[in-house]
Amino acid sequence: MAGPRKHVDFVSPDPEAEKRHRCGVLCFHPSCLQPCLNMKVFMVCFTFLGIFHGMSNSYFSSVIPSIEKRFNLSSKMMGVILAVNDVGHVLVALIVGHFGGR
Repeated sequence: MAGPRKHVDFVSPDPEAEKRHRCGVLCFHPSCLQPCLNMKVFMVCFTFLGIFHGMSNSYFSSVIPSIEKRFNLSSKMMGVILAVNDVGHVLVALIVGHFGGR
């Protein structure tokens, strides 16, 4: 039976890696956000965003009949709108995954 696993922090052998990998958006990398640069904070944010996304999808699904009546749309047209919405989410996920992997 193996012993307990020890937690090992990643230490970059490249001193320039610290400057390249900073928490922020585009050119905005304030020092107050740098403690957020770890997997636990990412998972908490990802989980909350997933919960809010599910809540918004549930709300949108419940107001579809009202939108159809108000704007005189057919069910087929609403299906197209929902499909385009889902395709948009997939495209954004692919783009974020591509640029996030760099």
